[in-house]
Amino acid sequence: ERRLCGACLDGSSLARADIEEASRLKSFDYRVMNLLLYSMRCAPPEEEHLKFLAASEVLVEVGDDLTDYAEDVERNSFNVYRCFLALYGADRGPEEMRSF
Repeated sequence: ERRLCGACLDGSSLARADIEEASRLKSFDYRVMNLLLYSMRCAPPEEEHLKFLAASEVLVEVGDDLTDYAEDVERNSFNVYRCFLALYGADRGPEEMRSF
């Protein structure tokens, strides 16, 4: 995340795969918590449920990033939308974000 934030500031190169991976990793604590809940119930994790939760986590993170965009830019915090704008520009960035 720090490298991506730095690239947004200084205009150095960004890779979409790095942006997407950083976005997915932001929610790792939710995945760990869900696995712990399965463990506490002595139940094996249900793969379809975990896939659904992973998709849901990404949507929540993207929603937060859209809401917090200005504040994240000011604080130089990782924001997936900010990275898409830095990578693709103001015209194409929103379109690429929708395809994410």
